[in-house]
Amino acid sequence: MKNKVVVATMKGQIDCWDFSGKNMWSYLAKAPIASSPVLSADGQLIFGEKNGYLESIDAKMGKLLWFWETNSSFHRVNLDSSPAITSRGLVVIGSYDGNLYAVSPLYIEEQKKIKKNIAKQFVVVTNNMVREIIFDAKNAGN
Repeated sequence: MKNKVVVATMKGQIDCWDFSGKNMWSYLAKAPIASSPVLSADGQLIFGEKNGYLESIDAKMGKLLWFWETNSSFHRVNLDSSPAITSRGLVVIGSYDGNLYAVSPLYIEEQKKIKKNIAKQFVVVTNNMVREIIFDAKNAGN
């Protein structure tokens, strides 16, 4: 992603440009995006959407790598905050429903929902990176 600019829009589109102004790629998401995507160490752009989906695309090509959705059996929720990535690769994102979701891209099916009051006590988020998680987020939850 060197010498590139990436912008997400409320139209649900992410565009990547080089510094000359050339559009390198565009990606159309499933819903509007109300926050900035985060770039992982392995080249994924990860972002939340207003329909409750968390998506990852390849930063070089703009192709979908994986997605995860909040509980669709009850309702979907807005993922309006920018995600953060822990040092172990866990993606953490806040939601309009008052929950903080911790999602492992390697184990999407094992995602855990961390209750808001627990998150306030144990998760420290600074500079778009989770600096400290005092408990094991993989085993926290429901």
